[in-house]
Amino acid sequence: MPAWSEAFEAHISPVLAQEDVPGLALGIAQGGRQVYFRGFGERDRGRHLPVTEHTLFGIGSITKSFTAVAIMQLQEAGKLSVDDPVARHIPELRIPNLTGANPIRLSNLLAHTSGMPPTPALHAVLVPSLREDPDIPAEIKAQMPDAVVTWDDLIAYLNNLDMVPLAEPGRLFNYWNDGWALLGLVIERTSGTTYERYVEEHILGPAGMTESTFDIRGREDGPDTSRLFQHRKRDDGSVESYDAGPWWDAPVMTAAGFLRSTTHDMLRYMEIYRTGGSVDGTRILTEASVREMTTPRIWCDTGVMYGYGLMLSDYRGHRLVGHGGGIKGVSAWVVAVPDADVTAVGLANLTGAPTWRVVHAAMNGALGLDPATPRFAFGPYTPAAPLSDYAGTYDSGEGARGGETATTVAVEGDILTLSDENETFVLRPADADGFVMTARGDDAYVRFLRDEAGRVFAMHFGFRAVRRVG
Repeated sequence: MPAWSEAFEAHISPVLAQEDVPGLALGIAQGGRQVYFRGFGERDRGRHLPVTEHTLFGIGSITKSFTAVAIMQLQEAGKLSVDDPVARHIPELRIPNLTGANPIRLSNLLAHTSGMPPTPALHAVLVPSLREDPDIPAEIKAQMPDAVVTWDDLIAYLNNLDMVPLAEPGRLFNYWNDGWALLGLVIERTSGTTYERYVEEHILGPAGMTESTFDIRGREDGPDTSRLFQHRKRDDGSVESYDAGPWWDAPVMTAAGFLRSTTHDMLRYMEIYRTGGSVDGTRILTEASVREMTTPRIWCDTGVMYGYGLMLSDYRGHRLVGHGGGIKGVSAWVVAVPDADVTAVGLANLTGAPTWRVVHAAMNGALGLDPATPRFAFGPYTPAAPLSDYAGTYDSGEGARGGETATTVAVEGDILTLSDENETFVLRPADADGFVMTARGDDAYVRFLRDEAGRVFAMHFGFRAVRRVG
């Protein structure tokens, strides 16, 4: 075991206990060789089964980086260009920002800079899974829209939405799952095969990722598949985890977040970004394509820029390349530190698990730092604008029913608060129009966005640009 492992485990074990994380797999590699693995907790509490490096977890939005790799491969093959307007590949799509002097391009979808607002499309695509989920109340199921199952369904659904752009393409980061679904369709039309088969044949197979799969059917109770868990509050305000039942699927949104994998396989995958395109000598991408993917395109969070399906940041003199993923029963995080030859993978079977904190602490150890070294330090700041500038209701429209994603920002005395999902948090000033909130020991950055007239029109929160309403 590496010298840092004891201090790391002493630091992170109380965090996992406080969050009642059922199971988490953590793998660290140095120079392509695994130097640390620890399976915390159990993959299945009911049967007391351990977490191994071969335990199958969801990886959520880390799937987006696979989609980006596929697009770059097709560009290398001369079948498309990231500069192509989306309308060239999906001419029947009719949404704002699609045509004109500055149309949405594939590069905008890859970098979440389409300018389009959040929509409830993911929930519409999930409807078949939600209807089968015993955890969803019957009254909510009764209000669900028609399911979006095929590509034609998705195009019709998007065409019928009353979308008002947040900005012109390229101007603003807004995490837009819909765009990644569209990239999946582009991959299918360009390659002549399904998205899933393309990724299997051109990424998973060549990279030796034999344990990874898109199809969870028949594997839910497999010999090393994680059960899914979610949080609920106890009477004393603490949290406990409960078995959340079946996996969700969203066929036309697969390219946005529905690959399942293991620590073993994901450490192989992260070699692409450590080596500049190769896994065990097999080239997956050219070095030029990796550079294009890892070129910072736009700000997406404090100290974090977005490339193509990847988050990029500078940390203690190192460049970090990674991404996170989360959906029901999934909390995943991966990172590569190319100049230190370090890669790290953390996979958990709990919605909202502090997986990134675990990966960050282990990465600190691998880089010779104290595991408790924070990612960012927010100093005291006195806001120049009155707090009333920010007060209001912000609604992303991403929920299955209008208003359920509303967030309220209010002035209470001399402080600003944010209320979201029946919880209220204090917003501490961090910089001009930027604030920090702490939730269960973790800091999150909130930035308010102003229009050309200087008025706050949206809030950047959770990687979404959430529009002010009313």
